Amino acid sequence: MSIGSNYMFDGLAKDVPQLQILSLVLDTSKILPIPAKMTKFEHVKELVLQCHLSTIFDLLSVSSMLEACPCLEKFHLGLQSTSWDGEKVKREYPKDKKYYQLKEVEISGFREESNSMDFAIHLLESAVVLERMIVNSQRRFYCGGGEWNYFKFLMIEESERKYVRRLLSLVKDKVNPDVQLIVK
Repeated sequence: MSIGSNYMFDGLAKDVPQLQILSLVLDTSKILPIPAKMTKFEHVKELVLQCHLSTIFDLLSVSSMLEACPCLEKFHLGLQSTSWDGEKVKREYPKDKKYYQLKEVEISGFREESNSMDFAIHLLESAVVLERMIVNSQRRFYCGGGEWNYFKFLMIEESERKYVRRLLSLVKDKVNPDVQLIVK
């Protein structure tokens, strides 16, 4: 891990203890793995995480960042696949991780090959007060001034969208039927 990565996971929270919105871009081919434990961002309520995914990146490691933000209410995970040369790894998601403040989740750039389905299920099962989850195949990008936009290409097919909606709805109905689930 690079010096910049060490600072991001251990020093940044100490230098800006009152931070409420954290936005990070991770190139996962250079930051492996995200540490299981890191300095807590005690006041962060919103986390925007853009991940440039490599094949070997374990998406579960993102949960360490959620745990480091105990007041987190909104989480946006933007995914962008960079390379899929390696073997897809099946990951285990511990059932004991809970997020007690997380109300809203959006995953953009959603693709099954990035293991985002397993991570979405993990969030549905672990976010105790979740009100809304948006799963979007389009990638989101920041325009400035608080404005976001979406790339209008790389959409998943309607049949895949129905499959994603059906699978996530089954989990949602078992865990919290009141969660608003939006699949785009």
